[in-house]
Amino acid sequence: MRARFFPCAGTTLASYCSHMLETDTPVSLLLSLLLFTSFIKIATVLSICRYGLGLVGFEFGAVCLLVSLALAVFAGSPELKAAGFPESLFTKNRLGQTSVSVESLRPFMERRIDAGIAKQFNVTVDSESKGGTPSVKSLGLVFVLSELKGAFQLGCLLLVPLVIIDLLGAHLLALLGVQHLSANVVTLPLKIMTFIAAGGWGALGKKLLGVE
Repeated sequence: MRARFFPCAGTTLASYCSHMLETDTPVSLLLSLLLFTSFIKIATVLSICRYGLGLVGFEFGAVCLLVSLALAVFAGSPELKAAGFPESLFTKNRLGQTSVSVESLRPFMERRIDAGIAKQFNVTVDSESKGGTPSVKSLGLVFVLSELKGAFQLGCLLLVPLVIIDLLGAHLLALLGVQHLSANVVTLPLKIMTFIAAGGWGALGKKLLGVE
């Protein structure tokens, strides 16, 4: 029963998502806003940073998602403004479709794809290439993988020093013989002060938004 059901459900879900991305509906545009902007990268990096700091509460996760969505809209604002977002999201043409298409995010995706991943999938963004312009599906796949690669690279750079501080704090408490105090209570202020003193917010914001 399970072997039959889950592959069918996965295929149906994949087909549904593919169909939604091909149609210009408000749901498809919201889905593309989450997939084909910097939302995935920003949300992944902030989640890694949140767990590195020890802020594992639900409220911190909700804040990370809201901040990720706001920064993703800000990062892709030129393309979204050119497409008339968000005003055109709820205006329909004669065919009953919205006046914004996923194709409007193509320039944003082309700027941020990783050359190595694009080469693996034989996707090129050069307009003068013999293969022509890649489809939105193939470009979106390379873009999402590129964003995940960049997110994990940046997340590791953030996580390693935070883990070192945790290890030092736990070792210090063990040497002092303090057993009834959580190491996170001691290391959390140290991690936050270190992050602020190193200019972490400015550097992190530039990396997430692609600002040089």
